[in-house]
Amino acid sequence: MNLTQKLTRTQFLPPLLLFIAAALFLLPGLLPPEGHAIGAHDMRGLFYPWLELVRSSLLHGRVPFWDDALFAGYPFLANPQVAFFYPLTWLAILPPLNIGISLYLLVHLWLAGLGMYYFVKEQGTGFKGQGSPFTIHYSPFTI
Repeated sequence: MNLTQKLTRTQFLPPLLLFIAAALFLLPGLLPPEGHAIGAHDMRGLFYPWLELVRSSLLHGRVPFWDDALFAGYPFLANPQVAFFYPLTWLAILPPLNIGISLYLLVHLWLAGLGMYYFVKEQGTGFKGQGSPFTIHYSPFTI
């Protein structure tokens, strides 16, 4: 698309509809109470405490190089699952953590559907393939 072209409704509408669909799907858990997070056991038992450590360390002006809360400690920042340098992790830790994790999951679900939409569109499947992003949104594997 040329930079001088304006976005038409057909270009603007699918990403918006996919975002609304993802938000409606996650709506019951988008604003959980403090101390709770949307997600299953891994989110609550592993990622929530990690993100809490990152957030509290940064609020105190420290980079969390080391986590001494587990056994004798381990190099926290070197753990790839912490994803400290992943841009969307910052989306999760900037607001309060319960809302940040919801935003984190919402954006990932939206990007997955959006990627599927543009992939199917590029493959030339036509109208029949336009519903495939919803298979990504609502599949048990993604959820």
